[in-house]
Amino acid sequence: MNQETERFLRDFKELENLLISMSGLDERSGFVSFSRALDTIKYERKNPIVSLGSVYLFLKNASDLRNMLSHENNICVPTSDFVEKFELIKSEIEHPLTAYQICTKADKIVYATYSSKLQDIVDLMVKSHLSHVPVISQGTVKGVFSSTTFFQSYFVNKKLKVDEDFTIADFLSVTGVREHLNEQFTFIPRNERAITLVNKFSKGKFGDKRTSCLFVTEHGRENEKLLGLITELDLMQIPLLERQMMK
Repeated sequence: MNQETERFLRDFKELENLLISMSGLDERSGFVSFSRALDTIKYERKNPIVSLGSVYLFLKNASDLRNMLSHENNICVPTSDFVEKFELIKSEIEHPLTAYQICTKADKIVYATYSSKLQDIVDLMVKSHLSHVPVISQGTVKGVFSSTTFFQSYFVNKKLKVDEDFTIADFLSVTGVREHLNEQFTFIPRNERAITLVNKFSKGKFGDKRTSCLFVTEHGRENEKLLGLITELDLMQIPLLERQMMK
């Protein structure tokens, strides 16, 4: 038996035990196989990773491969790519990547306060190539100053006049989290599975506001301290295979 086969069989047994436990099926009422546990988890939606069609089919094929390896020696062997993919899926089921793990942490976020000078924030956004800056007060998000704030201010007030004394507070009426005309900002809990986040950047239907970023807090509540933020760019931190599973 080669090294890849040994790796696969060892990992398969570990995942099998996990899926049986996750399925909630009682082994005292009869033998619970990998496939039976897998089907239960998928169709009862007990795990979002297993519920993905591509993952489910891959694990079904893995089950068939394991049976062949167990009963018909040397008829086939798993490739390194197959074993690595199996291990990645196993890892995601066991230890799912969370929103907090991929977010830009609060201490790294460029932000504004109500008293921030407009000129300072605009200069900072240009130099840092930022399109949005959260407005923070006592650690919580109160609004977002963005590259469209001037446009929206003009649209709402039918005039636009700024000078060097202006602060972010002068744009209070158009920077609130719920006040943006064409975009929205969603609060999510720190432990939300990263694999679910890509869909949050998709519009539900024509005319819906575009989600520009996700704010991470302890329980996904707007009045909680900001722990981090996630943009579509942050999703690139997720390993390629996991991003493919999101689609």
